[in-house]
Amino acid sequence: MTQNDIHKDDTSAIEATASGIYLSGGRHQEVEGEVKFWLSRITTRTDGSDTVETISPPIFPHGFAADPNNHNRVAAFTKIGPDAVVFNMEKFQAVKTIVVNPGRLFYGHGAFYTDGKLLYTTETNIENSKGYIGIRDAKTLDYLSDFPSYGHHPHDCSLRNNGKTLVVTNGGNNTTSGELGNLSYIDIETQKLITQHKIKDGRFNAGHVEIDESGNALVISAPRRDLSENHLGAIHISKAKKCLKRSSSLSKIINKIIGEALSGLIVAKHNLLLVTHPAANMVTCWDLDLLKCRKVLKLPFPRSLALNSDQSEFIISFGSNVVVKRYQTRSLKEVENSLIENTSISGSHLVNWLAFQKG
Repeated sequence: MTQNDIHKDDTSAIEATASGIYLSGGRHQEVEGEVKFWLSRITTRTDGSDTVETISPPIFPHGFAADPNNHNRVAAFTKIGPDAVVFNMEKFQAVKTIVVNPGRLFYGHGAFYTDGKLLYTTETNIENSKGYIGIRDAKTLDYLSDFPSYGHHPHDCSLRNNGKTLVVTNGGNNTTSGELGNLSYIDIETQKLITQHKIKDGRFNAGHVEIDESGNALVISAPRRDLSENHLGAIHISKAKKCLKRSSSLSKIINKIIGEALSGLIVAKHNLLLVTHPAANMVTCWDLDLLKCRKVLKLPFPRSLALNSDQSEFIISFGSNVVVKRYQTRSLKEVENSLIENTSISGSHLVNWLAFQKG
């Protein structure tokens, strides 16, 4: 099926037969030296078929946020850059660019407020590396104000507690700064810090965060800013908003987690944590309750992963010519004949747009 054929189909019919509609960014350097960016949309269906669509937006999309009032309106953010973009998913095209304020950089993620009226973005002051949460009118995208992220180099953010709390990861600064990475819970109404969990081991930053309905938070870490990829990454878990605990079972596995722990998932109903480790060429699969490693999937340069709509499967992107493959969530076994090639993606995140639609 071609991309043109897809747009002739009834959109609701496509969604009804889809097991997942995944978005991810890509970047490719042309022979002439020009860097080209991609947004890919991968549709997997209940009959086992799949389709890949691509467009070339003005940015390299990193994190995504969906407008709760219009599921076809999705914002994507650069990781350490001046621009973000809003996409129309029905037309599958970029429709507006958001430019960060002078002296700031977007840092990869954002979140629409639950009523769809405001857009929050992680931002860093270029001069002193202090973090801020920018506030924009979600409709016009005009800048309104900001408040502190309560750390340096904020990256990921997520609204919780019915929109009352913004959860933010602050990466921290270099190892000599004394500014550790942290996980911060911020009251949206007062913009004050509720609680904060620091990454106590100064070797690690705070990167991406995944939070389940029980309040368990999975924080995945790369080596600090002035450490190379030859150093270890880390996996931390906060149970029900309590302090962060670093996974430490099976030292032979932990000591192989070199470089960043990049993308993660919590699948609470299967007592499962999933984390990709690109430089270590593996995906680690953990028990949520005991933080014991259940299985290691050996894949070349795995990047991003996401659940399908009923959480029976997850999809992983990997390899130098990035492909994706599906796995069964319960057994952690590969789904036969599920390899999807020519995806054009190389981003840190796969997100299931169908899950976005459900909030």
